[in-house]
Amino acid sequence: MGPAIENVLVVALGQARRAVELDTSGKDMTGAINAYARSLKLLNAAIASSIENSREERDVGDREKFEEVERLVAVRDSYRNRIEILCKACQVAPPAAAV
Repeated sequence: MGPAIENVLVVALGQARRAVELDTSGKDMTGAINAYARSLKLLNAAIASSIENSREERDVGDREKFEEVERLVAVRDSYRNRIEILCKACQVAPPAAAV
């Protein structure tokens, strides 16, 4: 994983941390939904870049790269699921970045 992708992941995880804080406190569910959505958008970008890089760099580390992408997809999917749950509970439409 290259430095550009790593930087995107740092920002994505920062947004996710903020989302969890807001979600856990229960004080700003709309803010939590939006923070999860921003993290989701960044994770999608990191996943796409990782896949593209893997196609360009076929090498011995392919299995490791595949596992990294799998982990990112699992995290992204868990955030998407949480957005769906919160949107239903708050009776709001999911943000565009979450669909």
